[in-house]
Amino acid sequence: MKTLGLCMILALACAVLLLQGCAQMEPTSGTRVTFVFAGDKHISRKDIVNVSHYLMARGRAVLDVPQPRVDKVTSRSLILLLPGRKVSRSDVAKLTESTSIELYHLTSVATKDHPDRPWKMKIPKSKDSAYLFTGPNAVLIDSKKDHNDLLKQVVGCPSVKPILTGADLLPTAVSKRADDTWVVEVHFNAKGAKTFYDFTKNNPGEYLAVFYNGALISAPVINGAISGGCAFITGFTSEDQADMAVSQINAGDKIPLKLGVKYVEHY
Repeated sequence: MKTLGLCMILALACAVLLLQGCAQMEPTSGTRVTFVFAGDKHISRKDIVNVSHYLMARGRAVLDVPQPRVDKVTSRSLILLLPGRKVSRSDVAKLTESTSIELYHLTSVATKDHPDRPWKMKIPKSKDSAYLFTGPNAVLIDSKKDHNDLLKQVVGCPSVKPILTGADLLPTAVSKRADDTWVVEVHFNAKGAKTFYDFTKNNPGEYLAVFYNGALISAPVINGAISGGCAFITGFTSEDQADMAVSQINAGDKIPLKLGVKYVEHY
């Protein structure tokens, strides 16, 4: 018993030292954001975990804060710390903006079997380059600069609807490193798995474009039927971007809890 008690004391001392060390390494200034949970819905532990991961991932990817962290949670509020950055209230609002994943069939883009379609696509040579589309009257659309034109002129939105969306995915996505880039492994629900299998079976040689938050991130060629209800989404340029996508997928089509920003304080 004495040995067990000594071990517990030593473990507690190590934990205190670790926390002190983390506090010393963290910048002494930053932004403290107090979110309040809207409505009367019961907040479960799973809800808190999901929304915490979501907010921290978006803090890294959207606000460029290296180590955002949740400081305190009550039954009706959550405090998020953004160390090292003085963030404005308008920028804080970006943390809770909705995100989306949509997969479209590029029926107007030329392929080996359909070379006479109106749009030609040039695939980027590096992860930081853009997809380039040339179309009627020598129109040039850059996927990184012309998001709306790409969706409207090349994809055909809003009349053309996505083949799959975030609603067809299970909350089991994970990010993985692949060579010098990052991918997200996704798993479809029963409906999504059948849709994905049928589409890939019936459209070999076609492009399936993946849009994340309205921007094209990848447009792979379908080589054949893909079964098993699993796919890899490529085109993420950083671990934080991939992690943010994972948080969004696993939280559903939107942030897992409805939040309001109560206070934004600089310290």
